[in-house]
Amino acid sequence: MHVHSVISADAFPDLGILTQAAKNAGYNAIFLTDHNLGSNFPISGLTANYMLLDEPTGTFFRRWTPATYGSLSSSTDAVVTSPVFSGTHSLLLSSTSSSGGQTFVWTKRGPNFRSETGPINLQFSIYPVQLDAASSLFVSATIGGDPTVKDPSSNPLGYTTSSGVISPHKSTILTWYYGSAPPSTWAPSGPAYYPYSLSSGAGGSSCNKAFALNTWITCTIDIRAALGTLASGDVSLDHDGLSDLKIGTAAISGTAKANFDAYTIQAPSAKAAGASLAADEFVYRNTLLPAYQGTNSLGGPFSVFPSLEMGINEHAQRFNFGITQPSEFVSYSNGIDGILPTQQSGYPAQLNHPGVPGGVTDSEAINTNANDADLMEVRMPNMINDWDSILSKGVQVIGTWGSDNHIASWSAGSEATYIYAPSDDFNSLTRSMYEGRLFLGFPQFAGKPLIFNLDGGANPYPARYPVFVSASALQATAELQINGGFSTGSNLVWITKNGTIVATGAATAGSETRSVSLSGTTTYLRAEIRRSDGTRIAMTQPVFFTKVNGLPAGMSFHVDGVTTPDAAGYTILSTKGITASSWDSTNSRLSLTLTDPAGSLAELEAATAGHAPSSVSVDGILVAAVASRADFDAASSSSWYYDSGASELHVKAGQQTSSTSVTVSFEAISTDTTPPTVPAGVAATAVSSSQINVAWSASTDPDGPVAGYTIYRNGTAVGTVGGAATSFSDTALAASTTYSYAVDGFDAAGNRSAQSISVSATTYSGTPPPPGGVFGDGFESGSFGAWSSETGLAIETSIVQSGTYAAEGNTSNGSTYARKTLISTYSSLYERTYFYVKSASTAVNLLYARTATGSSIAHLSVSPSNLVLRNDVTGISVTGPAITANTWHSIELQLNINGTSSTTQVWMDGNPVSVLSTTTNLGMTPIGMIQIGDNLTGHIYDLCFDDVAADTSFIS
Repeated sequence: MHVHSVISADAFPDLGILTQAAKNAGYNAIFLTDHNLGSNFPISGLTANYMLLDEPTGTFFRRWTPATYGSLSSSTDAVVTSPVFSGTHSLLLSSTSSSGGQTFVWTKRGPNFRSETGPINLQFSIYPVQLDAASSLFVSATIGGDPTVKDPSSNPLGYTTSSGVISPHKSTILTWYYGSAPPSTWAPSGPAYYPYSLSSGAGGSSCNKAFALNTWITCTIDIRAALGTLASGDVSLDHDGLSDLKIGTAAISGTAKANFDAYTIQAPSAKAAGASLAADEFVYRNTLLPAYQGTNSLGGPFSVFPSLEMGINEHAQRFNFGITQPSEFVSYSNGIDGILPTQQSGYPAQLNHPGVPGGVTDSEAINTNANDADLMEVRMPNMINDWDSILSKGVQVIGTWGSDNHIASWSAGSEATYIYAPSDDFNSLTRSMYEGRLFLGFPQFAGKPLIFNLDGGANPYPARYPVFVSASALQATAELQINGGFSTGSNLVWITKNGTIVATGAATAGSETRSVSLSGTTTYLRAEIRRSDGTRIAMTQPVFFTKVNGLPAGMSFHVDGVTTPDAAGYTILSTKGITASSWDSTNSRLSLTLTDPAGSLAELEAATAGHAPSSVSVDGILVAAVASRADFDAASSSSWYYDSGASELHVKAGQQTSSTSVTVSFEAISTDTTPPTVPAGVAATAVSSSQINVAWSASTDPDGPVAGYTIYRNGTAVGTVGGAATSFSDTALAASTTYSYAVDGFDAAGNRSAQSISVSATTYSGTPPPPGGVFGDGFESGSFGAWSSETGLAIETSIVQSGTYAAEGNTSNGSTYARKTLISTYSSLYERTYFYVKSASTAVNLLYARTATGSSIAHLSVSPSNLVLRNDVTGISVTGPAITANTWHSIELQLNINGTSSTTQVWMDGNPVSVLSTTTNLGMTPIGMIQIGDNLTGHIYDLCFDDVAADTSFIS
């Protein structure tokens, strides 16, 4: 999304090296985003066409970096005040070595080679102090990079020869020296080495006096004359340029020491040309790009698109910069001033790297909503914080991972923007970019690895357009499909307003649905995948949810895409989607206003919550419905289709003008205004250090069934369940923490009861103790000492529900069980156990309620893959839900002993099992004994038990 070439004043790679590296990394496209003034782009006042070493800024010379290479016994690299040739400071360099080493300073770039650059001259003054045998004092420049300069680490990057051979890591070094030529063998990678003696005037050099110690000598070098001495195989393309300029001393068996001053390398004509040279460079660059399209290393298409990083300061990006005439070039001092003209040209603009040098400040990015750009780079933590601050204001800005790459080097930790588009042509990509059909990630994903949407479909949600929901909605959901590309131990992090983390869990392949509480008018939800060290390896775009007053509960609508007449116009100036919406409850009518370029075809989708549409009109004209989804997809003008099975309405609206009205009338919708009753009997029970279970009695509604319940933790909605449920498990909680819970009920019309009374529970600090009201044993003694008798069971340590120990029964014919005679008898008792079926080829009994003399009243079993309740008084069995093997389940059995009016209740995993909750005859003898396991023979099974409890109240 943001890549620089040698055309920029601070970047290295030519177009061949750059595009080949991108292809090898598997990219399908790059936006070639060279700097505003090309080779005349200033950094600290210096450009590729004018680089000097004059007076220090701070402690050292601006744009120069000190370094050493080889083996040195001593080295000096210092700013001194004497001797000086001009000004008040000079550079002192000294190298002492017995085996070979250099002390030098270097800077990134020199001029490009095009004829339009004009003459290239290098001038410097040197004050030799010591020059032993086999040592040298030198200046140098390279094509392709100097392997002794370790920035970037992949140096030399290489270059493309004049014959068109792309040559990664090829290096040609031009060195002008006094003394002995620095040996080329000091440098790895075997560079093409061209040494020029200053004493003999080689390589276009001339000096004002003969070499002598302790005197200033001024030398001038005609770089073009030196380039003329290169072998044909070392000559580069003309758009290449000099890089890794060095000033240095080198020693092999002694010392080389000198002062350097008044260093200047410049292309005077190019420097004077300013923006006119940049205009010519961009036009020329754009003519070269077609030769570098092709196929990437994965066999996919590869494109390079001409773009521009606008501005000397406050950078912004223009993606459509395929200029063909110099007069089309506009230079901006502040790049953000080019955002509006870019959008007016019909294409999106991007705010580049806020909060870092060259970008706007973080506060400006936040306060101006990314300077009203369509997209913003969000690759660094400060940029992500800026993004969340903007999103929290309800402003949608699409985030990208523009890499700002200057070195044509991509790795597993590089940034990429994955765009879902029907093709890789420029208009398709920029449309998908603008509409937010993309995610951000390292270049380690393949295919469609992340899809973030509302329904688990095959395509990402167009994040540019919000989802409009009922004002009565307390939550909204989205779904993330993860198809691989992440390392083991990675986490999935869900984020909402102000960067608040909603939930965190292990990132696993598959789909995850996440709910977010809706607060205020607008809320968003996005997701990140992070490594265990916190490094972000992928990020989705945010999906916005915006409330509409009066909209029936469960109903929502959004724009699914806008097709403009010229495949352009995708900017916030033109393509806005829904800009107004209202619901007429009297007439059951939805009214929308679309604002898009005239001639556009907008596609809308609505979830109708079962309410069938009766008519659709566009600008007051009724639109005919089509018979199938295929007919709808093929339509090129206004059309609509209702999928009654999915309760989904699909609308296409042809827009004759830039503002278009769409009206959808529905069959009469209930005017029910009566809410359900307030849920009663709310109870919260801690079951572990991270989970609390909430249960309540069902609400009633005079107008029909209760549609569902919302559960609130500390005043914030944390979950919604259907109308048949009366319990909820709240997980991923903090240990030793008190939480309060309330519940409300709602009906299909969106009416919501008041919240119930608030109840509290505190999570355990560690493993929860078994309930002890009547009996409890988690086997943490490592024995069966708490039981009255035990047969065939063993203590288990590898598979436990909590703590260190559990009990295991494993037999192919015998009995495995434990019994506890209670200290009293009970006409009403709750029994609970956790169990884990490792294998079972026959039925196996799990939990018994017995009389004090041992007669069975009722018991639960697995037979062989469903939970079964048997009334041992009447001999009647009832089959319940399926049991999943190789996972822990909890079962709880409650018996009320009262003859023919006895009742049973069963819960599995904290949820009531209605089919096993009955009124029956359990006799009149109370419960005096409980049993886990199977006392019958002939059964084949292997199962574990843990955390057994009995109490006179609900245990969970």
